[in-house]
Amino acid sequence: MWENPAISWRGGFSRLSLESARVPKPIGLLCIVALHAGCGDPTSTTAGWLTARIEQQAVSAEPSITYSEDTVEYYEGTAEFWFDRNPGYGVDIAFVVHSRGTGPSLGEWLLLAREGAGRPGRDWYRLGPLELKNGRLQGFTAFYVRETGVRLESYTALSGEVVITESSSDRVAGVFQFTGVMYCWRSDVDGWCTSPITITPGAPGIKVTGRFSAVPEKPVVDSVMLPR
Repeated sequence: MWENPAISWRGGFSRLSLESARVPKPIGLLCIVALHAGCGDPTSTTAGWLTARIEQQAVSAEPSITYSEDTVEYYEGTAEFWFDRNPGYGVDIAFVVHSRGTGPSLGEWLLLAREGAGRPGRDWYRLGPLELKNGRLQGFTAFYVRETGVRLESYTALSGEVVITESSSDRVAGVFQFTGVMYCWRSDVDGWCTSPITITPGAPGIKVTGRFSAVPEKPVVDSVMLPR
């Protein structure tokens, strides 16, 4: 039930444990990812952007394909933020920074998610696994998702931090780093998934360091019917 988290937090972590669909585009950890037009980069003053260094740690234990050595890649993508709430699913309020990979990073996603609170102010925050308290999700976490061929992998933060350097209704910016662990992988013929709040010892890990400047989500209009 926890297949992937390329997230459209709409119904958001709300539907984290309920949504599971296989579509041509990556599926959502919580629900299906909302893909938005436009791609940002650090040189832009209007578009949102996120860049990161991602280190895959070598591991030989199942449940994943063996990674025989440490590898490093560099990620570039868009960055938008939005709010969500769905008390019926344990989400009183959620703040999400959503990044979709562009160029060589196409097919990858990075997310920062703050459950149980609104937009963070300029400050330092600890990252870690989300917790379920009195039926409500709480905490500040990060997710990394990548699709390689027919295989989809999802990671969640074990530990880390984010420093918010700018916070307004127009832009949220900062730097972050986290150590993450895989909690889900899936292919067309096989797969293994747990809840991202359930950590599996020996699962593959990653180290991520990055910075971002996110802008408010822009609504996507698929079509418009004009009156005759």
